[in-house]
Amino acid sequence: MAKNYFELRILGNAKAIAGCHKVESEADPALKVVFAPMQVNLDYADFWLREASAFDLPESVVLSWAQAKHEETRAKEVELARAGWPQGEALSKALQIAEISWTVG
Repeated sequence: MAKNYFELRILGNAKAIAGCHKVESEADPALKVVFAPMQVNLDYADFWLREASAFDLPESVVLSWAQAKHEETRAKEVELARAGWPQGEALSKALQIAEISWTVG
């Protein structure tokens, strides 16, 4: 599980480096926001680890579940990004939308 967590952190760092420019916010068009804030991306990796660690099940079962939830969340993030949302806002919104799915499994 640690391998997956560190992979998410590496991905978060890469996105933050590539997306350090400012763009118009989708939530508030009057604001300029960092396209891919590092903290939003690293918080997602931490969230993934917390959720995946909450189960007392075999690691293979937990990883399969967490992978499905991750793919669902990222698919929504991509959908929002294609609609013009900055990556950080898209990920935050995708997590809001997928929150119940992560909670009830």
